[in-house]
Amino acid sequence: MSQRENVNPIREQNHRKNSRRYQKRAAARRRRNTIFIMEIVLLLILAVVLFFVSKLSKIEKTKLDMDKIEVNEDIS
Repeated sequence: MSQRENVNPIREQNHRKNSRRYQKRAAARRRRNTIFIMEIVLLLILAVVLFFVSKLSKIEKTKLDMDKIEVNEDIS
């Protein structure tokens, strides 16, 4: 007599049902974790971009009037 013949059919149905339920829960948990990690990465990227934009805006860019610039000929 094999062990398969010894199994209660109702118990086996419940086991399969629970197994499917567990798989659905595990898939939902993985999906939730993936979304959470993606949100954290996106927030980090946005923070880095905001940091660099704020630093670049502090750099003052002035226009030079080329007529007022004098070149020192003795240096070369």
